[in-house]
Amino acid sequence: MSEDIFGQRGIDTSYERNQVNYRPDLKMPKKDRFYRINPATVQKIIRSEDFTITSVLKGYSELVERMNVLMKMIEDRNQTPSFSTYKTILESGDQSSIIEQEDILCGPRASGDAEIYTILYRMKASCSMQFEFVDGHYRTQITDNAEVSAVEESEVNMINQWIEAEQVFNQLTDEIQSAYSDEESHEEDIANSTISSLERQIYDQDLTRQQMEALHVSLSDTSYVHRNRYVMYSQLLDQMQFLITNPAVVMKDDLKGMILQVAPLADKSSVAAYVLLSFRNIKDKLTALKGQYALIDDQKESFVSKQQWFYQQLESKSGVGVKSWLYNQSDTNESMNALAEIIVGSLSQSKNQYDSSITDMTRFYQQEAIFYSQQYQLIQKKEEIRRFLRILEDLQEASNIDEEWAISYLETNGYVV
Repeated sequence: MSEDIFGQRGIDTSYERNQVNYRPDLKMPKKDRFYRINPATVQKIIRSEDFTITSVLKGYSELVERMNVLMKMIEDRNQTPSFSTYKTILESGDQSSIIEQEDILCGPRASGDAEIYTILYRMKASCSMQFEFVDGHYRTQITDNAEVSAVEESEVNMINQWIEAEQVFNQLTDEIQSAYSDEESHEEDIANSTISSLERQIYDQDLTRQQMEALHVSLSDTSYVHRNRYVMYSQLLDQMQFLITNPAVVMKDDLKGMILQVAPLADKSSVAAYVLLSFRNIKDKLTALKGQYALIDDQKESFVSKQQWFYQQLESKSGVGVKSWLYNQSDTNESMNALAEIIVGSLSQSKNQYDSSITDMTRFYQQEAIFYSQQYQLIQKKEEIRRFLRILEDLQEASNIDEEWAISYLETNGYVV
């Protein structure tokens, strides 16, 4: 019986064979796509595949979509003439009038919707502007097709062409080494002709691969800056989404205990007065912070973006050709040496300015994120004070406050008991 089920003794039985579906894949494995490419270049290729212009465009589209959803939530629950007036003033860009309207709509017994909406509005405007800038200045270096899927495909193809250019260069290098080693076994004229032809091909191929490298490294540098911004904006949007959808989250745990401790106090209005004073202090800090908006306005962002793009163009389109030409010049001409010295100095300065432009842009977006995050923290604090003030006022009007009353109150107002 057991033999019918399990077959004969041993580990290679008919039963076991029936359980195995073995289909060997008998073919020569492909060579590594980075076969014999310089490891430093491989790292640049991998980075370019990760930090792409396509990812920048997708990231900004995603951020704008998220902002639209949050702004729509705020608009839907603020269908009032005063909020419509505020939106009109916000679109006008009059900073002092915007702050004035926010103070009206975001008082101690209102909500922070308008102040959050202002941040979202400005973040969205900046993201939309940068999407257009990246699309018009960087995407066009890849393809004329504005469809994101087409951009992604073109970018992948260009990077594959770069890999192929590196491999062709290595192949030509092997061929010329072979030609030199075989030079003695061939007629001198034929050997010299072959070597001369290979040298020209190697020069052209070297220039091609360096130009591809310069382009994709500069594009990945740009993408890196915007990826950092995407991460910072995403984190900020996550926080604002919590405050918009469930503002009660600003309150600490054990509100029931706080209510029962405050309940016996006869003069709750005195406590409320100090809470209200704290609200005004926070409002003053927030107003002062809003006044610093000029430090991160659209004009400054546009200037920093254009500056970075200018030096990116020099790095990717002019630098490689000029360096290659200089490298192949003789140093016997004094005038040529003087010109070369000027050009080398300018190339070095251009590289330093390019690196600085990347740093400046990264720092600008970090300052921007900190600016909005600091505002959000104060808006959140104002909301916490509002809720404490509301609880104190409700306690002032209530009587017979006990644990059952506290639990019912918290559940009715959306708090966690």
